[in-house]
Amino acid sequence: QEGGGAGGGDDGGGGDEGGEAAPPPVLPPPTMYAASLSAAMRSPDGSMSPALVSALTECFETLSAGGASLDCAATDAWLRMINGSPDRGSESRAAAACRAENGSDLLS
Repeated sequence: QEGGGAGGGDDGGGGDEGGEAAPPPVLPPPTMYAASLSAAMRSPDGSMSPALVSALTECFETLSAGGASLDCAATDAWLRMINGSPDRGSESRAAAACRAENGSDLLS
């Protein structure tokens, strides 16, 4: 086999001494657009529906420090809830861009 690496031999291990490698994390599936939910998320004029605004407000108030802003830990918690990881998805990139633009770790 190519790329046998240091140590040679077949010890049957996965690289960690005395154990197997951890399985990869289970991530949520990619976001799907469900046409049947569009009416619940948008008002006739295309703006966010009151139900969506209410759900987003509740999420923000739950994770934020006193309802004012999201610090790094709260933002990471939100990203884990929606993406399974704070390091993936357009939301993660948008949060990083907002932090850079504002020169602050707080999002409001």
